[in-house]
This record gives sequence, structure tokens and C-alpha cells, in this order.
Amino acid sequence: MLECTAADGKLSDCKVLEAPAPAAGFDKAALCVAEALPVGSRTGSIKVPIKFEPSK
Repeated sequence: MLECTAADGKLSDCKVLEAPAPAAGFDKAALCVAEALPVGSRTGSIKVPIKFEPSK
């Protein structure tokens, strides 16, 4: 779970609130992915759930 600031259709200033396995690097990956997520017209502080699924 990330907490980010939404403005101008983008996320910024994200921080990790919860990570199941921080040592595995998923927290850093989530922060990288957040920069590319569209948020539309939302503004202000928002929580962003990110879930990584294993490839099949």
C-alpha cells in the first residue's frame, strides 16, 4: 500500500505504508510503478493499493 499526492493526473511524493516482503524489493518496485499510474482528476493525498501477481 502506497500513500501518494495526486495532482495534474500524476502521482508524486509516494511512500510505502505496507509491504509484505520489503527485503524482496517489491516496495521499491511499487514506487517505480506508481509514477506511471493514471489518476485522472483526483487531487490530494490518496492511498494506492499495488499487488504483484506471480507470472504463470
